[in-house]
Amino acid sequence: MHSSVVAHQCFALKALSWLGQIIQYSDGLKRILCQVGLQKGPEGENSSLVNRLMLNDSKMWKGARNIYHQLLMNSLLMDLKFKKIFAIQFAKNYERLQNDYIRDDHDREFSITDLSVQMFTVPSLVSSCRTRLMPTS
Repeated sequence: MHSSVVAHQCFALKALSWLGQIIQYSDGLKRILCQVGLQKGPEGENSSLVNRLMLNDSKMWKGARNIYHQLLMNSLLMDLKFKKIFAIQFAKNYERLQNDYIRDDHDREFSITDLSVQMFTVPSLVSSCRTRLMPTS
């Protein structure tokens, strides 16, 4: 790879890592990031930033996957409204994501498909399971 490509990749990783740290302290910035990330682009379906990242997950290297998954978990998955929108987009692309996962010959443990448990678990489901599994004294 050309050195400028590597430099851009390193900068992007550092920027995403920094953004992930900042949004932990700023709910406003977290909401803006979610809105911008899920906003459809001019190409229509699957053109949002989050969709493009999700659909190109298997093409990224482990470090990039790990950082942007952390960013998703600290932003989209922390707000029920955005979590629902993201889960719908994930479900629409589920077949392709699973096919990419199967074809991925490296870093399967860092796949976007691993986030499905967090996406489809809602507080009402967790509390009802907890009530059924843990009897009150």
